[in-house]
Amino acid sequence: MTIRSGAAVTTAAKSTSNQKCLPNPASLIKLTTGTSSSLAARLTFGFFTSLQSASASPPLGKACSATEKHTHKESASMAARVEGLCYQPVPGSDAVNARWTRVEDTIAFAKLMGYRKIGMATCIGLLDEAERLAAILRAQGFEPQSVCCKAGSIDKLELGLEERDKVRPGTFEPACNPIAQAEICNRLGTDMNIIVGLCVGHDMLFNKYSKAPVTTLIVKDRVTGHNPIAVLYGQNFYYKRLQKQEMKF
Repeated sequence: MTIRSGAAVTTAAKSTSNQKCLPNPASLIKLTTGTSSSLAARLTFGFFTSLQSASASPPLGKACSATEKHTHKESASMAARVEGLCYQPVPGSDAVNARWTRVEDTIAFAKLMGYRKIGMATCIGLLDEAERLAAILRAQGFEPQSVCCKAGSIDKLELGLEERDKVRPGTFEPACNPIAQAEICNRLGTDMNIIVGLCVGHDMLFNKYSKAPVTTLIVKDRVTGHNPIAVLYGQNFYYKRLQKQEMKF
């Protein structure tokens, strides 16, 4: 396993003498700055075992100090402040115009809260977008740490799925591993985590196991270009279909 400090890299999952050999050495743990190889080695395998037992839960890392300093009231106060800052008055009118995007809102909130280390739980299909987000965060003085959804390289068959349930049956297809993503962020000591296109359900698990507060920047929608609200606008095809027909699969 190779981790290179200061750059996003792909690591290979390896078996040990007391662990089942993974079916494919193509684990994708995408990390940015300041990550140790020993940490990645400890987190490569085993987080899906908690899903196999209702009583089992993965060990959670120590909450980061910056997160501990802020109460729910302070978070609500800063969020309300950001809401006010994202609008600007129109000269000579009582109207206001929005001036900030969601990315800018997120940056403003993180700065007001005093956060520095920002985790990014990203979908493998949005690695380019995650790289661009990381570049923006670094330029704004943050320390981004990103973790790809395929961390651990666990075959979907190990979750009880069948070959026909895969996107491409008959091939090795790693399952997303949101619990590992959350645990990696916990152990890296992130102050805040950003979801970048995780699947429905996987986003819930990441939120559940993350010690730091979580916000969503990108909501996955494979049809609308990750813009799910498009389905609700106007009398378009998707809106009509979902109103008149039961969704079957």
